[in-house]
Amino acid sequence: MYVGEFPPPPPGNHAGVMADRLRPGPYRIGPRTFDRTPVKNKSFSATTCHAAYPHEKSPTVCNVSSRRDAELAIIDPRLPGGKRQIEWQEAAALQGFPEDYLFYGCPTDVFTQIARAIQIDTGRAILEAISREAANGP
Repeated sequence: MYVGEFPPPPPGNHAGVMADRLRPGPYRIGPRTFDRTPVKNKSFSATTCHAAYPHEKSPTVCNVSSRRDAELAIIDPRLPGGKRQIEWQEAAALQGFPEDYLFYGCPTDVFTQIARAIQIDTGRAILEAISREAANGP
């Protein structure tokens, strides 16, 4: 948790969208994802999933591996059924991890590590603000 004034973003345009971080394939389309209807609200049921559109900002990266893999679907009309699951490599890119970062563990553990991490650029901004305040004294 960060308590304090959230630091402003650095100058420049940071309005990226999911498509900036998505891979060209291959993709997984699990049976539970295939049968669910994408919705924009965040109320999940056995028949719906959160719709993530590549031309929009990313939703919060949550642990969507294993039994929760059908709660988020990337909408892609080029695919059978028009949707797919997010890959762990895409989630890592959305969180700001470099491409060559090594994760250890099974796919479920890797996705959990990614989902529990703070977004790298956000963490950096918060730590820089804390360091500035610490350097200036109370």
